[in-house]
Amino acid sequence: LNKTSIKAISKTNAVQEKKYVYGITGIQKLLNCSESSAKRLKKSGVINEAIIQNGRKIIIDVEKALELLKKNQKIGR
Repeated sequence: LNKTSIKAISKTNAVQEKKYVYGITGIQKLLNCSESSAKRLKKSGVINEAIIQNGRKIIIDVEKALELLKKNQKIGR
C-alpha cells in the first residue's frame, strides 16, 4: 500500500454513519419534548424531509431533522 491509497481508505472510513431515531418517542427523546409537541412537530411538516414512514413505522434522520429545525426557527414565536 502506498500513501495515497492509505489516505483514500482513511477518507472513506471518516464518512459518518447516519444516526436515526424511531417513532414519536424518538422525536421526544431527541428534542426533550412532550408527546403532544412531538406529534404537532411531525404533523406541521417542518421535518418531513428527515422522516421516512412506512405504515406506522417512523424513522427520523437526526442530523437532517436538527438542520431543518434550525433553518425553520420562529423568531419571537
